Amino acid sequence: MPHRPHPFALTALAAAGAALCLGAAFLAAPATAAVAPSEAPSQATAATADMADSTMRVELPGFSKTDSYPYTIEVPLTWGPRRDLAAPGAFLGPPSGTPDSNPEMVLIHSSKVKLSDPAEILSYIKANTEKEAKATLEEGKVEDFGGAQGLWIVRRLPPAELHGERVHFWVKLPLPDGSLDVTATVPVEKLDALRPEIEKMLHSIRPAEAKPAKKEAPESGGES
Repeated sequence: MPHRPHPFALTALAAAGAALCLGAAFLAAPATAAVAPSEAPSQATAATADMADSTMRVELPGFSKTDSYPYTIEVPLTWGPRRDLAAPGAFLGPPSGTPDSNPEMVLIHSSKVKLSDPAEILSYIKANTEKEAKATLEEGKVEDFGGAQGLWIVRRLPPAELHGERVHFWVKLPLPDGSLDVTATVPVEKLDALRPEIEKMLHSIRPAEAKPAKKEAPESGGES
């Protein structure tokens, strides 16, 4: 009987290849000076308002303009879907950026690997990473994303022909017929500055609210 490669291995290779050009770039906010206790509540409220004004929650886009995945994420106000770049999926990022000029762009693409048992898939990822020795697993855990059990994975990728050493952030979420991969890859020289905001963005992923069913128009009455 011919050997059939594990479906996750094929998907992981595609995801790793696509992730070579990914990243995220938010600048950390400057530290604020200490304030008197009486001033703290008003400044804390202002900081919360500023944060809310700088981001928006959007659906994770599919490659088709008419499709989206059943999850949402908080991203900067200027970001939007990008389907004009060569990748096996859709990006979220600034309107005129590229993965090279704007490494903060996030890639979203589907996988045939089912996530019915997240712990089992995580064990496979850990074993495969150690076996291949092409990456170092820094973090790997089953995480609750607003009620959806997914995976949080952070891997350090070695230098390649076109890139230096990078850190790959990877969220894997369940879909009815497979799973969804949301990835961001950061050059190590930018990691300290970008990691807090990247993690905050990816940890913000939540299932989208179910849309109400469309009401059918009542049939026209006939003769009574």
